[in-house]
Amino acid sequence: SDKKIRVFTLHPEMELLLKQNMQDSEFGFYIVLPPDVNMKFMYNVNEAVKKSRKFGHQPIMLVTPEIRKGLRRLLEKDMKMVTVLSYNEVVPEAELEAIGMVGIE
Repeated sequence: SDKKIRVFTLHPEMELLLKQNMQDSEFGFYIVLPPDVNMKFMYNVNEAVKKSRKFGHQPIMLVTPEIRKGLRRLLEKDMKMVTVLSYNEVVPEAELEAIGMVGIE
């Protein structure tokens, strides 16, 4: 059977942008992006979701551990269908295939 886990990754600049816009609150970390950036990012995440679905895959975003929770929160309102995983949650024997990169281009 096909053991490959197909994932989207973040463009390094996007990852940096998310990191820079992380805010700590009493409820944990939040990412607050400028509205125009947020709109572009959500659009591109949605395109990634459509691509995943076209191939019959669950949309999975693979990110660094430090932004996982913040990104999960950012996406949970409009992009609930996206699973946000951090690198350290993936078992070593899992075979990953990156099927795209999400940025704000």
